[in-house]
Amino acid sequence: MHLEAIAGQSIVALALVTRCAPEVNAGTHDRRASDTILFHHRYQHSSIVSGNYLYIDGGEIATWNGSGTGLLNYWAFQAADRDNGNITTFAEPNTLSIDLSSSWTNDSVVLNAISKSAPVYSRPSLWQNPQEAGFYAYNGGLSFTVQIGSNLSNELWQFTPSDKSGTWSQVSPLASSNFSGLGRVSGAITASGGGLGFALSGQQSAATQDSWGIGYMEVPGLVIFNASSQAWYNVSSTGYSTDGSAINGSAVFVPDFGPAGLLFVMGGSVDNVRVGFGAISMYEPLSQRWYSQPVTGSLPLAVDRPCAVGVQGDNGTYEIFMYGGDAGQIDTTTSQGVVHVLSLPSFNWQVHPTNATYSRVGHACNVIGNRQMAVIGGLILGSAGEWDFEPDPWPNGIGIFDISAFEWSASYDASAAAYVTPDIVKQHYQQNGLYPDSWADPALQEYFIRRDTPSTTGSTATPNPSTSSFANNDGSQQPQSHIGAIAGGVVGGIVACAALLAGVFWLRRHRNSRNSRAAELPLNIAGDKGGEVWQKAELAGQPMMRVEADGHNYRKVGMSELAGSERLDNELPVESKTKKAAVSSPVYEM
Repeated sequence: MHLEAIAGQSIVALALVTRCAPEVNAGTHDRRASDTILFHHRYQHSSIVSGNYLYIDGGEIATWNGSGTGLLNYWAFQAADRDNGNITTFAEPNTLSIDLSSSWTNDSVVLNAISKSAPVYSRPSLWQNPQEAGFYAYNGGLSFTVQIGSNLSNELWQFTPSDKSGTWSQVSPLASSNFSGLGRVSGAITASGGGLGFALSGQQSAATQDSWGIGYMEVPGLVIFNASSQAWYNVSSTGYSTDGSAINGSAVFVPDFGPAGLLFVMGGSVDNVRVGFGAISMYEPLSQRWYSQPVTGSLPLAVDRPCAVGVQGDNGTYEIFMYGGDAGQIDTTTSQGVVHVLSLPSFNWQVHPTNATYSRVGHACNVIGNRQMAVIGGLILGSAGEWDFEPDPWPNGIGIFDISAFEWSASYDASAAAYVTPDIVKQHYQQNGLYPDSWADPALQEYFIRRDTPSTTGSTATPNPSTSSFANNDGSQQPQSHIGAIAGGVVGGIVACAALLAGVFWLRRHRNSRNSRAAELPLNIAGDKGGEVWQKAELAGQPMMRVEADGHNYRKVGMSELAGSERLDNELPVESKTKKAAVSSPVYEM
């Protein structure tokens, strides 16, 4: 399935759908909007945690009157064709907030509706505001339910919270910035961290530009927003893919490794081919360099639009949890309705041992509280058929996953214990050590290898953590033999304690140094090596292909000849000085 690929075609084919939400209690959304109107699904939204609230913004919501089959066929462009008119889909007009300071269930949760003056888009990029409470919104495409011809120019908006409510305001770009050279896209792979907002590639279509017609065009480039300086950058992403394009994936900014953190990109598609999980791509913002590291373990299938979150683990590890996504076929997609966890620095995948009955696509997820992941909305892919979407079985379309206990729940616990690395991950470290067998790049290795204990293999320090360092969460450990070595173990324990204290000291110094470095990112984030800056497709950049949908197949039609790229002088801010550089045509692989 390539749902996003036909966004432009869908909008052209759609008639204007009445954008009236079902009646709800003032200021709240409820699963049962009235005695006869039921919540069906939420789709194409984004979500972010700021302060004590989880915010849901953009996308579409569907209601069902309880009659008919309750199945929504994706190809039903006309409202009357949606289960004989029993299902109504509309763009979500409000920003929603959920209080995280007290516990709730997915059936009792209150979704506070906040009137929105900002544009209503599907899948906006939501970025943390490191300077004050709240967040930014950038990018996104028109909902399928909105009449075409109403596209707005590219804008940045800021949300400022006030208790359970808040206000939206437009942010005017600096006059010296190159913001005007950035075109609005949908389907970008987005994350924020270290004071930066990231939006990798994306696509332009009738959902982003008026008078577009059928099909879409992938747009290369990695847009980076520096929240402290308000500077904008559009750097080359050809280190990620051959032509720098990518859509419908997930990204997590990991602050624990690298000089100022690393951006991890997972899943999605490049040139209509889903990206597999045999290796993980990372971007280091100071050097503007892409890396790729092979992974091991229970790899997820290649999927579009999964969701992913990250959390700092035990003993200097970091875990990324990923859920759902569209694998292209019903049986394979259903099998992805499980949670996978990638642990760093081992670069090993583990999977929640559950047989899934359905999966989701177009959902969002966030870490909430101390140790839980909220999965919000999405289209339900299961037994009904490839293009028939069932009503969401979760009340209010919200599921809760305990990322420490590795189990699903219907309840959010505001007083839950602190996060600890799941047992399934600890067992891998106990049996295999802390690091992968080999590194794809020596520079990447330097970002992950700890230098706090003596080397066990040659000259490179690769400590193999003891079982006591990675004890299971129930207090059990791996069975020990060698009883005669107890005396030596006592001495070894003293040494281990000293090493552990040294490790803690190193970790704190390393993290403090990293946080300080992240806060001091230069205006020109190219660093010492410089980096290429690419304008968006409608202004300048490398040649791009138009893509049109033809049933379930896609074809590229026509070549858009565009101006060359621009390259930064690495000693100056991006907005102050540029120089031209020749660019060779990209290679397109089908």
